[in-house]
Amino acid sequence: MTIKKNGEKWIVSKFVLQHNHEMLTPRSTSLLRGHRRVSAVQKNLIDTLNESGIPTRKIMSVLSKEHGGDYNISCIPKDIQNYLGNRMKHVLEEGDAQKLYKYVLENERNNPGFVYSIQVDTNGSMGNCFWADGRSTTAYQYFGDVVTFDATYLTNRYKMPFVPFIGVNHHHQSVIFGCALLINEIAESYTWLLKTWLEEMLGRAPSTILTDDDKSMAKAIVKVLPNTTHKLCLWHILQKVPEHLAHVYNRFPQFRYDFNHCIHDTVTIEEFELEWTELLGKYKLEENSWLKTIYVKREKWVPAYLRSIFCAGMSTTQRSESMNKFCKDYVRSSTMVSDFVHQYDKALNAHYLSEKEKDVKTKNQGQL
Repeated sequence: MTIKKNGEKWIVSKFVLQHNHEMLTPRSTSLLRGHRRVSAVQKNLIDTLNESGIPTRKIMSVLSKEHGGDYNISCIPKDIQNYLGNRMKHVLEEGDAQKLYKYVLENERNNPGFVYSIQVDTNGSMGNCFWADGRSTTAYQYFGDVVTFDATYLTNRYKMPFVPFIGVNHHHQSVIFGCALLINEIAESYTWLLKTWLEEMLGRAPSTILTDDDKSMAKAIVKVLPNTTHKLCLWHILQKVPEHLAHVYNRFPQFRYDFNHCIHDTVTIEEFELEWTELLGKYKLEENSWLKTIYVKREKWVPAYLRSIFCAGMSTTQRSESMNKFCKDYVRSSTMVSDFVHQYDKALNAHYLSEKEKDVKTKNQGQL
């Protein structure tokens, strides 16, 4: 297509249908890269939500409601993630990043088995950061069959997602297999982190990994851990049932019992499928979009599909969340990243002390 401007008018002088792309509707043009932008007003709202600990994947929902629909926002989730990632790089003080780098170098020299990896962009700014001490790498070789992997916002100065890799030890206590601070929650960051973590764990992939229902995480896991069974946190999914099915909850008191029985009390896959079909028919939910979405993923969260999968007694990411709460005893909202790693050391030492106490108690009881 050739277009020329003649004064105040545009004139189409040539049009070749065979070389043309299908025209988009006016509603869809906002999705084109050249039309997308994050406005100053949107940036202020994004900053406010981010500082309040709202995950980036939920910020889009708020913007959509504010603008009357996804097509009116003028940006897509990736634009928001890129904005927050670039902002994080500028906010992270140069001196703070340098102190963090000094910390990992000192640990690498003085602590056998300590490993780390820091991403640096073309401008020399610090990006994602991963580290693990020798105790974590050793523990993984013993207890790394099942891992929970959860990105929760810790109250550090930059609101960077804190991502611990958690398992279960011989006392059924949580054990740490390394952790990271990320600049954003996009698939590229998770892919880098999983590849880095797997390399430092001597290339041994877990048999099962448990996460929240996050598309970016899922994409990274498929790419880096293709032979690992990916489970979704059952608790997080069930917590959303009253929200998405409020009309049924309020109208039919029996629905809660029927739904829970279908999920928790069916033993075989055939039993679950039969009860699920009956449940949808009984409450006229065959066309419910949210139920369709979680049903497609049923092999990752429905207990009947996971009976034969070793999960070390874990069906939720609660251990990762508990670790986050545990670390909050040592970290405040004003904590800089360079201080965070030192405070994390204190939390980690306290955690291993608890394990030692259990070891001593078990040995003494065994001698009685």
